[in-house]
Amino acid sequence: MFGDSFAGQGSLAYNLSDTAGTQLPVFPSWPRDKIRHAEYVACFPNVLLGIQADHAFAMVVEPKSSGMSVEHLRIFYVGDEAISDRYADCRAATLESWRVVFGEDISAVEGMQMGRQSPGFGGGAFSPEMDLPTHFFQKWLATRVKTALENIE
Repeated sequence: MFGDSFAGQGSLAYNLSDTAGTQLPVFPSWPRDKIRHAEYVACFPNVLLGIQADHAFAMVVEPKSSGMSVEHLRIFYVGDEAISDRYADCRAATLESWRVVFGEDISAVEGMQMGRQSPGFGGGAFSPEMDLPTHFFQKWLATRVKTALENIE
C-alpha cells in the first residue's frame, strides 16, 4: 500500500519520562533491551508518526497557504491506566517535551524555506543522516507531479 510513500529514522537515546517518581506504562511486548529505542516515520506528504516504549504520537501537518502550515499533534498512551490521575504529571511532561522539540524545529524549517527562495540557493546539502529522507521525499514529490502533468496532456 505505502510502497515508496514513507521514510524515517530511529533513535537509540529516547529517555522515558520520569516525573514525580512515576513512569508511564510501556507496551507489554516492547523488548526490555530496546527500551531506549524509538522510531519516527514520515508518511508523505503530511503525516509524522513516532513510537516509543511508553507512548506513540501522530502529527498531521495541515497546509493553510503557501506560507503557513498548522501541526495537529495527538499523543497515545499505553492502556487505560496511563490516563489515570496517577500519571497526569508524566503525561504533562511528555507533552511539554514534544512541544519543546517541535518548537525548536520551527525556526530551522522557516530559515531553510527562506533560504530556498533566495536566488543564490544552489541546491544545498543538510547532513549525511538527514539528506536521505529529504531527497527521498523530493523524488517522491517530483514523480507524482510528473505523473499528474503527463495525465493532463
